[in-house]
Amino acid sequence: MRAESIRRAELERQRARLDALGPEAREIVDTVTRRTVAKLLHEPTVRIKDAAGSPRGERLAEALRRLFDCRREVPTLRIATRGSPLALRQAGLVAEALASAASSAATPGSRPSSSSSRRPATCTGTVPSVQLAARAPS
Repeated sequence: MRAESIRRAELERQRARLDALGPEAREIVDTVTRRTVAKLLHEPTVRIKDAAGSPRGERLAEALRRLFDCRREVPTLRIATRGSPLALRQAGLVAEALASAASSAATPGSRPSSSSSRRPATCTGTVPSVQLAARAPS
């Protein structure tokens, strides 16, 4: 979280002055600053979560990205199996479904294609990217 990293960086910048305090006082400073950041972010976070999935939510999210220079990160979904043929097949189907959903979301009105290949898929957009990892059976 960017706010937490800024808080920590500021405490680090003030380290020489904070070192003059006792351990108990430094802990109080840490707790007070952590709680202050959390309280400042709580209400905006609740409001944007309440608006999620709506046009208003998208506008709020875009405004926050622009105001705070945040890059939109696409989360990664990692599908891991122990390498059994069934698990690999199921994981491949999930990866394909997510890839298909991403391409449908990127191209309004398009229909998912049925592909016979069962390779790991990576997709972007409104769904996470997908990584398929198999571990050899032990």
